[in-house]
Formats: sequence, C-alpha cells, structure tokens
Amino acid sequence: MTGKTDRKTFLLQSIGDRGKAAVLTMARPLVLFVPMVLLVPMMTGTGIQGVWLACALTDMLVLIVAAAMVLASVKKA
Repeated sequence: MTGKTDRKTFLLQSIGDRGKAAVLTMARPLVLFVPMVLLVPMMTGTGIQGVWLACALTDMLVLIVAAAMVLASVKKA
C-alpha cells in the first residue's frame, strides 16, 4: 500500500500541491505510525501482533487520506 500512497504523493507534487504532498509524506512516519504502534497493542491486547496490525492500519489510513486529497485536487483543477 505504501507504493500507492507514494504515487499519489508524486501526483500531488507534479500538479503543484506541494503542501498536501508534504503532509502525506510526514503523516505516516510521524503523525500516525508512532501513536498507532503504541495504542493498538494496548487497546486490543494482542502484543506483537498488534504492532503489525498497527502498521497495516496506518498504511490504510494514509492511503484513504491520500485518495481524498488527490480527488479534491483533481476536482479543483
């Protein structure tokens, strides 16, 4: 899923939405990943499997946000 998110980031950069591309670039490693890795295992009680689940959930969330940003940018243009 990371590849699809990267392509959406590249698209945003190429059409001039540098701010949105920067948000997507920083969203996964800083804004979503660290809190998800800390919270998901505690909330689900799954231990290390919760960490792996947090990785997948983070990728899915970033992909959804990226798709929404691209759709908004394409509709605007």
